[in-house]
Amino acid sequence: MESFAEALTAGLQEEAKEVRFAPSKETTPIQTEDIFGVIIKHGLTGSEYQKLLFAIFTAVSDVIREQKQPPTPTAYFAVLMTSLSTENRKAREEKVVAAQVYLLQIAMNG
Repeated sequence: MESFAEALTAGLQEEAKEVRFAPSKETTPIQTEDIFGVIIKHGLTGSEYQKLLFAIFTAVSDVIREQKQPPTPTAYFAVLMTSLSTENRKAREEKVVAAQVYLLQIAMNG
């Protein structure tokens, strides 16, 4: 049986096929611990919502890595926005959408 994180990663990977990274001036990878530190810290031991945030963060990070892109705020923004705006996506639970929007906010403030 596929875990929630694996299912989420597979879904994001399918949606991310639409992401097209354009060359940008922003080439310095971020330290994900600097921006997403709280998510990483509480991801495995926190509340159900913190575990959901961590699963989505991990899935997005995997998509960025598989597309051979540096982990910049722009890359996180692109994958999260594509996931949120993909028309053919399956109906998502509100808490998953809320978690994606929260991660998007963190990436934008990063």
